[in-house]
Amino acid sequence: AYLIYSRLLTYDQQGHLVNDLADKVETADNKEFLVTIKDGVKWHSGEDLSIDDIIFTFSLIQNPEYNSALRKNFSGVTLEKLGDKQLKFTLPSAYAPFPSLLTFGILPQNIWENVSPESAMLSELNLQAIGSGPYKFTSLLKSKSGELKEYRLEENPLYYGKKPFIQNLVFKFFPDINQAIAALNDGDVQGLSYLPLDQKRLLLAQNSLNFFSLGSTQINSLFLNQKSSKNLADHPVRLAIAQAINKEELVNSVFF
Repeated sequence: AYLIYSRLLTYDQQGHLVNDLADKVETADNKEFLVTIKDGVKWHSGEDLSIDDIIFTFSLIQNPEYNSALRKNFSGVTLEKLGDKQLKFTLPSAYAPFPSLLTFGILPQNIWENVSPESAMLSELNLQAIGSGPYKFTSLLKSKSGELKEYRLEENPLYYGKKPFIQNLVFKFFPDINQAIAALNDGDVQGLSYLPLDQKRLLLAQNSLNFFSLGSTQINSLFLNQKSSKNLADHPVRLAIAQAINKEELVNSVFF
């Protein structure tokens, strides 16, 4: 989505929040945020991107019928059009990190306004997407059963920002990780988006590959239902179970 859709703000390679569609973001009290957008931004289809498209996208996020995962982030937030190039977000209370929430993709109103909430998730517009980002959709390939096999993007010549170094991107989809690894080993693809740790040993020519490990804040826990067992309701029993689990051995075996 980051390749196809523009956002008011985005993150650079160092993880810093930077302007995208926004030309500048101003606030005096961290409660009202004025956003001025860039001139000359166009959709992949050639039409001009406007303030109204941003307001429309924000209204979809706030509409409970669309069940947007971002809706809770903007609870109580209002958006006002101040002109052809400026918007004002008003928060119920001061919140300094609010600009970090303005990283949602902007949709073209003239294309999405006739799509009902019930059909939005299944709309072909999700695949044959039109945005204003650095890449635009060109084609896709599905299997006979309707599963996505290939998705192609090409450089957007109308892009307002820095031109991408790669002109064409092809995303290939596989039914399981084994077939994906086989494709990488055979040279049919140049990279994998996800590799289970215990499958790394199946990769050939590992010295010619770059591996990127992304850490995540995650806790794996075992919850004991004390209501279903009298024994589990006994604290010494639960303590014995906790002490009997060799956590160090688990870590060493799972993460090698």
